[in-house]
Amino acid sequence: MPVEHAATMPDHSDEVQLKILGEQLKIQREKAGKTQLQADEKLDKKSGWIADVEAGKIDPWITEVVFLCRFYKIEPTVLFKSIQRSSDKIMKQHKKDVMN
Repeated sequence: MPVEHAATMPDHSDEVQLKILGEQLKIQREKAGKTQLQADEKLDKKSGWIADVEAGKIDPWITEVVFLCRFYKIEPTVLFKSIQRSSDKIMKQHKKDVMN
């Protein structure tokens, strides 16, 4: 398998990864029919914490992510697979853009 030059690889900085995580957590929260306030209260966080997580402004601890998964009644693997799919889409689109 050929190795791509770093300049052609998409930016997978912490910022991008946090944004993907936040987007996927929001999707799962909404599917579970939970509000941001309910998530904040369940984790005993200040109001607005989950909004900041979903916006990619806060990097939650893995234990917090797992707790949210339980609260949303999903297995953590469901969340992580959705994160991987989103990341793969970004990489695929970037490769397509680079080739054009």
